[in-house]
Amino acid sequence: MKRKILMQCMLWLGLAMISYGSITEFVIPFIDNVRIKKISKELTDRYGLVVCYGDPSEFRVPPFKAITENEELHIEKADKHYVLTALKGIKSALFKYPPTLIRKYLSAVFVAGIIKGKEVYAAGTYHNSWIYISTSGKDPLNPNKYSETFHHELSSLFLKGPLSKSLPREQSTLFAYSPYSTPIYDPGVEPIKAPKFPLERWSRTNKTNFKYPEQDSEYIRTVKNFRKPEEAPSWYKAGFVDDYGMSSLENDVNTYAEIAMVHPEKLKKLAEQYPRIEAKTKIFVEFYASLAPELRDYFKSVGLSNEKQ
Repeated sequence: MKRKILMQCMLWLGLAMISYGSITEFVIPFIDNVRIKKISKELTDRYGLVVCYGDPSEFRVPPFKAITENEELHIEKADKHYVLTALKGIKSALFKYPPTLIRKYLSAVFVAGIIKGKEVYAAGTYHNSWIYISTSGKDPLNPNKYSETFHHELSSLFLKGPLSKSLPREQSTLFAYSPYSTPIYDPGVEPIKAPKFPLERWSRTNKTNFKYPEQDSEYIRTVKNFRKPEEAPSWYKAGFVDDYGMSSLENDVNTYAEIAMVHPEKLKKLAEQYPRIEAKTKIFVEFYASLAPELRDYFKSVGLSNEKQ
């Protein structure tokens, strides 16, 4: 009798476990999907952004084509298990900027899987006024991974300048200012007054014998040549918060954006110890503070600015 009861209990336990597995298999993805849609709507409502995380061929803001049609860049669909975490990280990053500023520079955020271009895998990239965030690589369930990447890519848009205000919002993907070449203005596009990043001043903080790579081959070699963590003091002394920053002036600024906006306490300590990092931090903070008073307040609150009220 006891054996029969035991067998029945084991049977019911097994059925319960199967049922629980079936429930979690469907319920958890359903709940995650609800949260994903909620965050996406929140970012759209607050910042006017197009948010996509499905088929990369649909990553576009009409009438412009999707970047997947660019043969030099390969983009895969995001792993559905990481989309919610990615959007949480993106939301956390976005909320450090006022909506009025974001609407001037950014029109869409796309969450993808693998992103590869120029023989290099990327954590993110940008095109027109769109930012792409990859869920591949290390720590896919760490929201900070995506926050860092978002700040990294957004800083490139700040460098290049705001969207043209003479075009409709859905067509406004022409930049009014590009610091990397002689600005070329469309006769029908009204130039926009915006803070310009002091490129020469930034470059002067580097050692006199240092030059950023000028050819794609040099760039790829620099990016692929990851240095050992124990070598960090050598690049800190040279004025780089990450060895990736040595690959281009843009990437140099990008890495400062990551650390300043996500790990300000680390940047503060580095600036106190290394004069070149202190000099670049001052330039970076001044430029960002000129973009919006909210950013000026942020840098004061985290101790990266001594500017008086």
